[in-house]
Amino acid sequence: LNFKKVQKLILLAPALNYMPPGIYPEKRLDIPVYIYHGNQDQVVPHGPVHDIADKIFSNLIWHLVDDDHSLHKTFFNLNWNLLLS
Repeated sequence: LNFKKVQKLILLAPALNYMPPGIYPEKRLDIPVYIYHGNQDQVVPHGPVHDIADKIFSNLIWHLVDDDHSLHKTFFNLNWNLLLS
């Protein structure tokens, strides 16, 4: 990542558990990383994703929401103006 250009990451149900361990960054990323993950996600389990995210992001803002993988209930209710500011 180019830290001069990237101020934060917003990840929606990221499949971090499919990344080979060898490609994890050597140093934890310290920019804010917002993750929204559904507790009913049947595609990407939230437990392993949270564990991996804790290892690679030092400024993790984790949101486990009552939703599925597509975040149908959550996506349009997110405060995008605040998240993208």
